[in-house]
Amino acid sequence: MKVAKTKADQVGRQLAERTVDLFLEVLFSSDQDAGWQGDSVIGKLVDFKGDLPMSSGFSGFSKVWEKSKLLGEWSDAHKGACVIMRNLSDRKREAVTIDRSYRNRVKAAIDPVVPEARAEILWDDQRCADLLQCTVNAFRKRIAEGYQQIEDHLRAEIQKSA
Repeated sequence: MKVAKTKADQVGRQLAERTVDLFLEVLFSSDQDAGWQGDSVIGKLVDFKGDLPMSSGFSGFSKVWEKSKLLGEWSDAHKGACVIMRNLSDRKREAVTIDRSYRNRVKAAIDPVVPEARAEILWDDQRCADLLQCTVNAFRKRIAEGYQQIEDHLRAEIQKSA
């Protein structure tokens, strides 16, 4: 029998999910990925259905430089999220990050030569568990325990500052 979650439980879970999101922002940003927002030839081919657009004369490199400068300037919330996530076991950290970034989402791959040809993958619990090389039950348990540990840490921080 499932017990209905209180409003406080729901808020706690939302704060824990936000913590994981902040951690993912840091995790997915690196010096090597600094220019990911810049235009790529393949991206332009997909966007313009196989024909490269005419150049406007604007160089996107200046935007890439601005974005790369921000990589090391994380907010206190980002830094705090990293500290909290560091306290989780590797298995729990992997499970909650997979939960926030993949679980129940459809990932699509587009062929730049034939944009109509799309491959779609639904990241259900089984696919996520397979990625982590565990059972579905173990995946779900790691998620629940990971979020509970994050919520406990956040609750302790709030009580400490009060």
